[in-house]
Amino acid sequence: MLGPLMGKLRKVQAVAKESSIAWVPVLEGHLAIGHRPKIKTIKSMHSIGTTHVMTLLSESEGAETVGNHVRQAGLEWFWLPLVSGDPPPDERRAEIVQMFDEIRNALNHQARLYLHCSAGIHRTGLISYALLRHVGLTSEEAKNALSQLRQETAAGVGLERMQWGEQFGCSNR
Repeated sequence: MLGPLMGKLRKVQAVAKESSIAWVPVLEGHLAIGHRPKIKTIKSMHSIGTTHVMTLLSESEGAETVGNHVRQAGLEWFWLPLVSGDPPPDERRAEIVQMFDEIRNALNHQARLYLHCSAGIHRTGLISYALLRHVGLTSEEAKNALSQLRQETAAGVGLERMQWGEQFGCSNR
């Protein structure tokens, strides 16, 4: 009788260990960040409470394949394609604000969002910081949250990327 339960527990432990997920409360939901999840990890993400995944990979990096697996796993998928860790051009601001508004709505409805790029550092740090500013965190709170989410990302995001994210702060809208 315990055999099937132990198998499920091992899967949950493997998913959490493989992705080093740290859930941080944001609004009424939670945010986690990291690297591109493996396909087998995506299949089990719901077992650790994930409800939504946001992919920052470009089309040429296989973002749509990730999205297909996310949807097959019964999760909601957001896609904001970025080709590099450089701040996007000003022409994309409206698109990014619209995406952030959709994510804020999901978080206000208790979403557990896993946000990733490839390595989970530059693009992930850029967008995570900007999103945290967009939902109302101060600069200091957003920096602290980024550190809680993932030390590697907080250390590697860089000042230029965080400065770009400042435009999404509540006082800058």
